Amino acid sequence: MPIAPPRLYRLAAAVFACLPLTAGCGDDDDSTPGYTATFAETECWQEIVATDPDATCGYVTVPENRDDPAGRQIEIAVARINARNPMGRPPLVFLEGGPSASSLQGDVAELLYDNQELILFDQRGVGYSRPALDCPEREEALWATFNMTGDPFAEVEIINQASRECIDRLRGEGVQIDSYNTVENAKDLADIRQALEIEEWDLYGFSYGTTLALESMRSQPNGIRSVILDGVSPPNRGVEVDRVATTGDRAFDALEEACAASELCSAAVGGSFLALLDEVRASFDAEPMELEVPDQKNDGFRSVRIDGGDVVAGVFNSMYRTDLLPQIPSLLAAILNRNEAIVIGAADQGINERIVFYEGMFLAVECIDRGRFWPAEEVETFLESRPELISLYNFFAMPACSGLDLGVSAEAFNDPVPSDIPTLVFGGEFDPVTPPHWAEEVAATLGHASYFLAPGIGHGVLGRHECPADLTRQHLAAPGTEIDDSCIEEMRSVSTF
Repeated sequence: MPIAPPRLYRLAAAVFACLPLTAGCGDDDDSTPGYTATFAETECWQEIVATDPDATCGYVTVPENRDDPAGRQIEIAVARINARNPMGRPPLVFLEGGPSASSLQGDVAELLYDNQELILFDQRGVGYSRPALDCPEREEALWATFNMTGDPFAEVEIINQASRECIDRLRGEGVQIDSYNTVENAKDLADIRQALEIEEWDLYGFSYGTTLALESMRSQPNGIRSVILDGVSPPNRGVEVDRVATTGDRAFDALEEACAASELCSAAVGGSFLALLDEVRASFDAEPMELEVPDQKNDGFRSVRIDGGDVVAGVFNSMYRTDLLPQIPSLLAAILNRNEAIVIGAADQGINERIVFYEGMFLAVECIDRGRFWPAEEVETFLESRPELISLYNFFAMPACSGLDLGVSAEAFNDPVPSDIPTLVFGGEFDPVTPPHWAEEVAATLGHASYFLAPGIGHGVLGRHECPADLTRQHLAAPGTEIDDSCIEEMRSVSTF
């Protein structure tokens, strides 16, 4: 459900304390009969070598469809980054968000590993895993919609048609698209542990990675020593057609309240953040702004026409980033004045960070996990009531799902997850896509969880402030024991603006 720009909200230096792997075979209870997952070492990818020249990389081979274990096989790309100062604890596995963002591509140096072995893997259908389910059709459609104004529902149909073309092409290439979902991701994770002969490990799930972590806790719990959930997207939430509107409105209201409490922010927005947002939206709807924006993936430029809905989507996406939160009021004022550099920068960030996703995998996971809750007529009726959100919804899967003929997960997948595995749960005060009350609800259903609200933080808490890093160190040192959270009060004492 969450759209999480990869690498932006990451771990802080020396946060974790986990040693290189413990050799020896893990339990076999998580395996599906009929196959054995295997690991084959290969040369490391350049992003990993830049971080740790002595890292170990390779592929874990598993069936694409576990109901046919002798059939088509796929390869899950895995990297093991060595601990610099081992402290005798199990490895930490990072579960990336998206869904369909790559853990291995990009600046891996941001994933710091001072006292731990860090295990990264690209989920099936993503990044260096084979096959990678990219969707150039959908990427081109997204660019096309940013050069359209007037009929927002025409934009929706362009995205939906491109989504259908992508899924049809992947099926034609032999991809069993219904096998790309969170339940299978969790089985892959269990197979990776056994193929690497790791007895136990800790999981850190970010954004969609928390969905994967929770499913692993439910259906593949063997070998999981402890869990960290950051930007929580539980399987029983985010199923509503109006979910993005609801989570976005909550975040906008929180920003309005915080801005009103600051004289500096109130002055920047002329009294009300929400009133300024409405003014900017109306201005850009009346006269869209034509620009040339970098296409970072294809090393060129694209013509775009930014309207009011695009501005709303841009503000929503900016709230993911804690470093941008204090700047949003002044940026919005600059956008109202049509500061070209500011508008180009916002469009560049918002569009290009989305293009790096592997859209085939994204559609499959979202639609199989939650698509049955999004009938086309309900999505259309909702968007007719909130047309200013169509640009934002085009980034998500719900408008497209009903036309893709994908399977659905078992109904039990969307139940709350019970577990006694020690878990540390974080929510960010201004998170626009995975609101903090989702994290709090998850902690309440887990039998051994500690929940912390991080004031002044957007989507993704770790790496944004030293306090959550300190709480995480305490958790990993002794999972399930009481955590000294006095630093949270210090965070509350600092104004966002």
